[in-house]
Amino acid sequence: MSRNSVEGEGSSRSTSTLQSPIACESCRQRKRRCDRKLPFCLQCSHEPGRCQYPEQSKRGIPNGYLNKLETRLAETEAALFRVLSGALDGQSCESAPSPALLAQAAWTPRQNKVDRVKEWESLPLQTSNDIQAWYRSKATEGNHVMADLPAASPQSLVSSVSDQLAVPQQSLERASSTVASQIVVDVPIEPQFMEPMTPMHPSQAPINSKAKELSKSHQNLLDLRYLHRKVYTEVHRAIHTEGQLSSQQRQSTAITIVVMSGSQSWVTIDPKSHFSLANIPFGIISTKSDSTHRPAVAIGDYALDLKAFAKAGGFHALPSIQERISVFSSSTLNNFAALGRPVHREVRTYLQSILADNTPHAGLLKDNAELRKSALIPLSDVTNHLPLAIGDYTDFYAGKNHAYNVGVLFRGPANALQPNYVHLPVAYHGRASSVVVSGTPIRRPWGQILRDPKAEPKVPVLAPCEKLDIELEMGMFLCRENKLGEPVPVDEAEEHIFGYVLLNDWSARDIQAWEYVPLGPFTSKNLGTSVSPWVVLADALEGSKMAGIENSTDLQPYLRESRKNNVLGVELEVDIITSSGNKTTISRTNSKNLLWSWPQMIAHHTITGCNLRPGDLLGSGTISGTEPGSEGSILEQTQGGKQAVRLNGGEERKFIQDGDTLVIRGWSGQDGALVGFGEVSGTIEAALPLF
Repeated sequence: MSRNSVEGEGSSRSTSTLQSPIACESCRQRKRRCDRKLPFCLQCSHEPGRCQYPEQSKRGIPNGYLNKLETRLAETEAALFRVLSGALDGQSCESAPSPALLAQAAWTPRQNKVDRVKEWESLPLQTSNDIQAWYRSKATEGNHVMADLPAASPQSLVSSVSDQLAVPQQSLERASSTVASQIVVDVPIEPQFMEPMTPMHPSQAPINSKAKELSKSHQNLLDLRYLHRKVYTEVHRAIHTEGQLSSQQRQSTAITIVVMSGSQSWVTIDPKSHFSLANIPFGIISTKSDSTHRPAVAIGDYALDLKAFAKAGGFHALPSIQERISVFSSSTLNNFAALGRPVHREVRTYLQSILADNTPHAGLLKDNAELRKSALIPLSDVTNHLPLAIGDYTDFYAGKNHAYNVGVLFRGPANALQPNYVHLPVAYHGRASSVVVSGTPIRRPWGQILRDPKAEPKVPVLAPCEKLDIELEMGMFLCRENKLGEPVPVDEAEEHIFGYVLLNDWSARDIQAWEYVPLGPFTSKNLGTSVSPWVVLADALEGSKMAGIENSTDLQPYLRESRKNNVLGVELEVDIITSSGNKTTISRTNSKNLLWSWPQMIAHHTITGCNLRPGDLLGSGTISGTEPGSEGSILEQTQGGKQAVRLNGGEERKFIQDGDTLVIRGWSGQDGALVGFGEVSGTIEAALPLF
């Protein structure tokens, strides 16, 4: 199959194969071929004599799907280079391209398969350090600073690259030390072309036979450039050799790319802080000096006031957000969330570059003492508010271990799980109006209680709840609306996820036991739901995804996910602090203990055509492990109140008492690059006297 292409202004059309490169933005704007003197042209640095305009080079392709794939890969690689530019010391490498210029580079390699085999078998990609060094060389290739990688040890590789790029070796070693950012690529492709999918790195691909297996600690570090070439080659082969892919055959496979870059920030950050440079969670704050509710991001022990930052021109180097800059003056994150995942990703990456120690935009904040004083506020000086205006709240019941434990208490082991449990994500509609931000006190509720279930006749009493409990959950905010009557396909549901919070669905167990038949819980669950104030964006947690609890049931088609690692792996802890000040950790578990994933919850929620909207909140359901001390509720720990939980200081609890404070924490990653939520807490106040 051939196509028409144009080789520079004024040249005649010629027929060529799909091996020709795409021109970068600089070449296209100047309508000229690259002469290796332009500011930045990655593709032209490979083949300067064959630079072509993207609009013309895409003509004649028989299937628009290949165009879309090609564009998607180019956009992702552009984002990759924007992040990797932070690995260079701006003062020592003055010609390093800016993130804005890097973002314009449309780089999609198109060598034929024979050339690709030779090239990749000659590269010494034997360790994660090799790949990091190779990426660093490519990040400056547009400036024609070429770094030939010798087949040597990782340490000598760093030294060699340092010498060739005129970058201090210490900077490169620091840049390669930790994971600073993550990029997610959604590549629609037939699975047969990408096997094996998990994990995927150069050593596992058949056309790169000489690359050795990466260490287990870096098994998620993919060689992005190699992956893109392989994807393009195989899709091109399918289209032009084996026939066009049908829409029924295509599947959306989410591939996590862990990008190695400088994780150091000029903001002092404790290694154990949940708000590292790898995180950048969003929230709504106010201060004593300014009571206006406004967006912010958390970094270390500080909040960056995005309203003040935007007003001072902080987003000047991110042109794509200029027409929507008003979202950073909103009193909630709803407007920002509604912009969609690509914008969230772009803004988060940009803020990471602003806060990085080697930021290319030092004048915007790092070296701007006046703006730092007004926009970078200690967390101790801010008041947090609900991050989004919640239209609707739905709480699922996806924690299988919890569902089983509670089922055993009420129905016995034989009937612990209802027959429908493994076929659909069970849920109930909660009360959005009583969702509160962390730190908000919770009043002990009144309700009808059947104190003696065996008595006849069964007559309840009206009394303050005597069995108040917590439910350790995670919450998810939506960012994308689906039209009424249109379900969301499970493999497209990820694009509807804005981010995650910790969630405590306070529960009145004795009220619940009397009222839940036949329609489920009502007043026992509407007394209050606490959420953590900082929303961790979906992209920040992509690296934590893993397989959840196995479900051997033959699911209905709308619940079948193509991605296997589909649940988050967030470490979770629960503390109880009594009114006397004694603090005890009563539970440790992990959010992987879910039977259903967030995309499956969205797919089931909308299968009837229910329309979800930006700002809607979904709860995971109580998350419990299988070991003692990993239960997500006190109901489970005490076997329904039959045995007490022993606390520090000689105290004990069968359920929560007035004055108790419950604190939930959650995080993913390692010290120095933690992606955490901070905490969600609430203190129980005594019931109001009604009579």
